[in-house]
Amino acid sequence: MKPITKIIVLLVIVLSIVVCIAKVYWLLISSLSFSIILISTYYSKHIRNRIITKILYFFSILLVFLVAIAIRVFIVEIYAISSSSMKNTILPKDRVLVNKLSYGPVLPQSPFEIPWINAFYYLNSSNHNKVDSTWWKSRHFKGYSNIRHHDIIVFKLLRNDNQTYIKRCIAIPGDTLLIKESKVFINSIKQEYSENILNSYKLYTSSAIRLQMDLDKMGIYYQKQRNETDRNVYFILVSEDVNGKLRDLPYVDSTKRCNTYRKIDFLSIFSEDFDWSIDNFGPIIIPGKGDKISLNHSNHIKYKELLRNLEKACIEKKEHHYQVNGKIQTDYTFQNNYFFVMGDNRYQSIDSRFFGLIKEDMIIGKSERVLFSTYDDRFQWKRIYKRIQ
Repeated sequence: MKPITKIIVLLVIVLSIVVCIAKVYWLLISSLSFSIILISTYYSKHIRNRIITKILYFFSILLVFLVAIAIRVFIVEIYAISSSSMKNTILPKDRVLVNKLSYGPVLPQSPFEIPWINAFYYLNSSNHNKVDSTWWKSRHFKGYSNIRHHDIIVFKLLRNDNQTYIKRCIAIPGDTLLIKESKVFINSIKQEYSENILNSYKLYTSSAIRLQMDLDKMGIYYQKQRNETDRNVYFILVSEDVNGKLRDLPYVDSTKRCNTYRKIDFLSIFSEDFDWSIDNFGPIIIPGKGDKISLNHSNHIKYKELLRNLEKACIEKKEHHYQVNGKIQTDYTFQNNYFFVMGDNRYQSIDSRFFGLIKEDMIIGKSERVLFSTYDDRFQWKRIYKRIQ
């Protein structure tokens, strides 16, 4: 056996051991296939039959193309960030690496969801009406870890939508979520988050000019208002740490964390029965696969949109009972796992408070690194391969 063959075989053995330890068995097939084609390509120059040689070269080129697609679909992908909903953790114009192996990739449901392959289907005008159709059953492959609290996840709300979202996972199946006066509680325990979390504060100052100059230098968003005593009042979006530093400035009289009680009719759960707002939301139980809820007035309001749009269950309220897909039922068992997500820039983020819980197969992967950034139209050297906290 030649040295190159030994190296390839050794790499495959090591990879197979790692795969077995992580219990990601579906990767074994791809690694073995890759090694067979690689060895065949290496030995092709020793084959004198030109036809066989050309076939091997063709498969080598095809292999490179397929490997590139497989990497994007199953392993890792780069996403450009356009919004400020995760500021200051992730900035606009950051390019983030998304690890799909972490939670396990989701098998595309049609050729339109496969990178580069979809271009051939889009070129054929007769296929345009099939963009949203399901060509084969979706399958979620096993990853090497589960979705945890505080993970930064990338997901889509619609299958073939080009719009992707990046948020922090706040609650997982089985959790009871409560947002009270802008503070997050999971199972009655107050949560501590990254120092980058931005909240809204009301700041009172005796020198508006000096304050505005410093806020502009620090790149802090603010909005000026006046209160009934005619003192200068500003609304600012800062972290708790920055708020403490501003409070110590000699021309700052005081700061106060804002709390919104006003109802917003485009919240994911809006009802006259609940006094919920972006700062006061819940309590609500995050359902998981196999979890059961009683069908009553309260649960019907909380979960009716999720049941109709994601569970595909038609829930109808009758005079003295509820019907699920035309059958009388007193409870409902969920078929999927769900998660509650929020942006770190809490007051400039469209998240689960607005579009509701996200289903597990909507999640693309976990983001752990910023590859590079051109934030503020400049190359940010300090953000190269920066770890996301």
